Amino acid sequence: MTSGAVIPVLLAALALASPAAANQIKVNTPFDEVDPNDGSCSLREAVTAANSNFASGVVAGECAAGASSGIDVIVLPAGPYVLQRTGAGENTNATGDLDLTSDIDIIGAGARTTTIDANHIDRVFDVPGPAPVTVVLAGITIQGGRGVTPSTPGDPGATGGAIRNRETLTVAASTLRDNGAGTGAGGTSGPGGGTGGAGGAGGAIVNEGSGILTVRGSTLTANFAGNGADGGNATDPSGGGGAGGSGGSGGAISSVGTLVLTNDTLTGNFAGTGGKGGAEGGNLGFPGRGGVGGSGGGISITAGSASLTNVTLASNDVGSAGQNAGGGSPPPDGTGGGFKTAAGGSLTNTVAATNVPTNCAATGPAISDGGHNISFSDTSCPGANADPRLGALQNNGGQTDTLALGGGSAAVDLVPAGGACPAADQRGVLRPAGPACDAGAYEQRPATARLSATTLPFGRLRIGLTSAPRTITLTNVGDLALSPTAATLGGTNPADFAKAGDTCTGAFLALGASCSIGVRFKPIAAGLLTAALRIADNAPGSPQQVALRGTGIPKFAGVAITGGDVHLKKGKVRIGLSCPRKTAGACAGTLTLKSAKAVSTGKHGSPHVLTLGSARFTISPGKVSNVTVKISQAGRKLVHHNGHLAAIATAVTHDGFGTRKITSARLKLLPG
Repeated sequence: MTSGAVIPVLLAALALASPAAANQIKVNTPFDEVDPNDGSCSLREAVTAANSNFASGVVAGECAAGASSGIDVIVLPAGPYVLQRTGAGENTNATGDLDLTSDIDIIGAGARTTTIDANHIDRVFDVPGPAPVTVVLAGITIQGGRGVTPSTPGDPGATGGAIRNRETLTVAASTLRDNGAGTGAGGTSGPGGGTGGAGGAGGAIVNEGSGILTVRGSTLTANFAGNGADGGNATDPSGGGGAGGSGGSGGAISSVGTLVLTNDTLTGNFAGTGGKGGAEGGNLGFPGRGGVGGSGGGISITAGSASLTNVTLASNDVGSAGQNAGGGSPPPDGTGGGFKTAAGGSLTNTVAATNVPTNCAATGPAISDGGHNISFSDTSCPGANADPRLGALQNNGGQTDTLALGGGSAAVDLVPAGGACPAADQRGVLRPAGPACDAGAYEQRPATARLSATTLPFGRLRIGLTSAPRTITLTNVGDLALSPTAATLGGTNPADFAKAGDTCTGAFLALGASCSIGVRFKPIAAGLLTAALRIADNAPGSPQQVALRGTGIPKFAGVAITGGDVHLKKGKVRIGLSCPRKTAGACAGTLTLKSAKAVSTGKHGSPHVLTLGSARFTISPGKVSNVTVKISQAGRKLVHHNGHLAAIATAVTHDGFGTRKITSARLKLLPG
């Protein structure tokens, strides 16, 4: 699918306005440049044009001005867009991250083809407020964002490695990977060591204040909250070492506002580690304690609300605590590897599996059970303790990578009718694919066989001949492996067909894999012949069936000529011809009469075989026809002079299949 085709598909799936229905600003260069009137429109210039409602220049190719009201849609073609203008901490979009301060939709050509990379200079996007704005980011990969480490000792690292949101933000059909919140600044060394700065929260996204964050159909992976900094060392003999900073929480998402997730995959994200305690100055001081580890390797909720529907949380990890300077029991590691909340929240149709150390943790209100959840292999989240059999993160179709459900997954068909499952899964596969919806972001399609054709017509073929092979391709369009076990011929006339190669029987076909079976037509009977190629497999509706059809054409014997005596009447003779009943179409050709031996036709002429006459004919199958042949004058004279003339009648005949056949018979021509 081309990038131009992906955009409207994304918009339709996300129920967003088409770019044609809004003010468009089209990016036409991958470079992070701000150069008025250079004839190009960079992503940064497009954002500024939308924020300010001014064009980036007056020459052709510059960014169009943003609309004074309504939504500006920035159309971002396929390609990498790398941020290069260094300078974090400002909100005018001049340097560092891209500051979104008006109603903007940024629509990429698809997360597999459109990438925005902050190149570790800052986070990627900032929706800073305080003006209320609505922002949509769709069809893009956001990577390489880094929250800055502050220069002031003991200050916390910047939050939101990829995105900071303080207003209303929707992230849809996108991938956020390899982003990290800022590390805290180290504590000062002095008479008493200073406390290390805390790590920034929200490795991928931080939702601050009263922000409203919606994430749909997206994957967040390999993001990490900031690490806490080490405490400073004491220099005074009685001074105590500084405490280590606490690790940042929310390896993927940290939220204190409103959070809604639907059809999302969060895997392989990490909360921050705590900093080490600083050393004491002497025997009179106390060693610094390590910082606590960050909680919520996937999601951390410290306030507000959170609702997760058909989300997959897997293999996310908390941060470990920092070491105490003087040994002893360290502070606690983080809790809730998948989902940590101090404000409750709800899980519906959600899979939490193999998060470390546990899937969920609640230090305030309990997590609400919306039903049809899985918590494996512990029961810290609401739901059944059963194995969802998750696969590796990979391209399973759609615009974002997902964790497939393997055979025997407990998540399959877990959500009954009325269980509030979305219309499609994260990839866009319609739900339900089976009798009920699956829990998590992935809807497992059973092994599903797709035939390249359901009928193989072979046309007409002479009995005894064998056609070139025709091939049927069988493709698995399901998520589980397709296993064809046999390919056989059946139906009415199986003996008139034969297999010609089979790569299907015994094959193991993963999603998208194909095999083929060849079939030849070798008629042994005449007329319309039908059979069926039947392929047994583990897909619904097995065996898969292909109708085979061909017409057997009998061998052509040509016309039969009635020999014997024929009488010459008015210079003509009538000769009986019969066309075989089993033939392809009418018998058509030419009947020629010649003298049976050389004859003389004049006083001084040498003897020669005399052509007596010819006629064309067309005779229907199974019919007899008397063909009239006008005899030449010389032939007539010979018949009357001699009282008879031995002749040979030769028919050159073609049937409807184009086959040529020559037949002949001996005749005696007599006067009438």
